[in-house]
Amino acid sequence: ARMRGALDVGDRVQGRVPYFKCFVGAELVNYLTQTLGLESRGDAVAAGQRWMDAGVFYNVTRTELFYDGQGLYRFKEDEVGSILNMKVVWTGEPRPASDVEADFRRKLGAVLSLYTADGSSLVDYEGLALSDAFKELTSSTAELQRMNLGELTFNIKIAFFINLYNALVIHGFVVVGPPTNLYQRLFFYNHTCYSVGGLVYSLNDIEHGILRGNQKPFASFRRAFTNGDHRLSNAVVVWDPRIHFALVRGARSCPPLQVYNPENLEDALTSATRDFCSRHVDVLPPPPAMGVGM
Repeated sequence: ARMRGALDVGDRVQGRVPYFKCFVGAELVNYLTQTLGLESRGDAVAAGQRWMDAGVFYNVTRTELFYDGQGLYRFKEDEVGSILNMKVVWTGEPRPASDVEADFRRKLGAVLSLYTADGSSLVDYEGLALSDAFKELTSSTAELQRMNLGELTFNIKIAFFINLYNALVIHGFVVVGPPTNLYQRLFFYNHTCYSVGGLVYSLNDIEHGILRGNQKPFASFRRAFTNGDHRLSNAVVVWDPRIHFALVRGARSCPPLQVYNPENLEDALTSATRDFCSRHVDVLPPPPAMGVGM
């Protein structure tokens, strides 16, 4: 606690990616040499590495080495919980689920209109991180804790879960940081969650459990939900492959970000599919028929 109090723990941006509640490695080295009296910066780096190995803090990009430089580190006690809408418990009166969905959709639309370019999946995370629009969106997610999904019609529920997935990716990229390798991607999509209606949904739960009708996620040997899981009641019965072109995972090759409205969901899914395929799929003519030799 004394060491943490001596460091400048705050929100920083590195490589245009915002990182919350972190400190600079060189500042810890300064503290260890100037305040605790370690003889050299090399000794301080070795001490920092031991604390890092013990789990006291970690590099925000999940690298395993501690450096005397501008790398960013976060104390374990400052780690953002994986259920991103549980920083506060919703204590307000429950509203009709359709009202909660519409309010959430409106606030997501405000974020996308301000911090994404038309026809793009790329987000200005640096500008978004400290914006009022992002604060309003993330604050509104607390109400999802008591949302009764059983009140929603089919189209509203599908649009809600598509929008929820895309919002959760953005929320996770801002407060946790984007994954940079295969292991981090597996962890991110399995453990970045929202609590909705008293049940926890990770990104993989939303995509593979709800929107794909309880299929196996990538690199998994079992379906997203097991028998008896209460979340199965919200899963689609028949998987609509067009939904694949509505989910945005934060990569350049992803479909453009947009808000999906239940009123025109069919047209929007068809349009998203057609747009993605026209950009990324080439249809080649069949090869000329080969003559049959006599």
